[in-house]
Amino acid sequence: MTNKNKLVKYITDDFNKEKNYNSIIQRIEKKYNKKYFIKYATIPVVFIIIIALIQMNNNQTKALKNNNINEINNNIIINEINETVTNSYDIDGKIQNGIFIPYFDFLKDLKIPSDFDNKEDMRAMWVKSNPNSNDYDILHNYEFHLRNTKNNREFIIYFSDKYKIFRCVNPFVNDYPKSIINGVELPIIKGSNYYLSSFSYKGYNIDIEGIDVTEEEFVNLLESIIK
Repeated sequence: MTNKNKLVKYITDDFNKEKNYNSIIQRIEKKYNKKYFIKYATIPVVFIIIIALIQMNNNQTKALKNNNINEINNNIIINEINETVTNSYDIDGKIQNGIFIPYFDFLKDLKIPSDFDNKEDMRAMWVKSNPNSNDYDILHNYEFHLRNTKNNREFIIYFSDKYKIFRCVNPFVNDYPKSIINGVELPIIKGSNYYLSSFSYKGYNIDIEGIDVTEEEFVNLLESIIK
């Protein structure tokens, strides 16, 4: 038998056509399945990245919009007055000092000058239900004093959920042009060494005095209350 005939016989007898055909097909499928797996597996990742980018853009747009709203809603007008137009009147009331500080949401996170070392002086004003009586039996309003004890720099926040605030100085504060802070209208008055403001917020009537403070400090306090 020639070598050629031996080779033909070997291939014919030992070569399994079906087995080798299946092996070749499996290798081809494995190669292309891997290719398509990589191709299509990247689709969800790309989709997630796109969604994340859209969300980031929306958040930035929302933040910019909110900043623009605040800029629109805040319009500060300082009304300077002469001392000759400042009025005063007596108040028949009794001050209770050193009372426990109740919780009031609008007093959270107040912007106070760093040199103020007394920030917990809460007081209450009591008035008479009967002018002819000696009993001061009605809680009219609270007073929250924040100050530098080494000088005259001070904020006083008066507030009541039932009554208008009594004011010893300039009772016609609301007759002046109004500023706008976060959508709330309020007058801001500047005297010789003080600032005044009066407004309603979250069901409370609020008056604020700032003594020997700057305009920036006074406006910062107002903005920290009117959120």
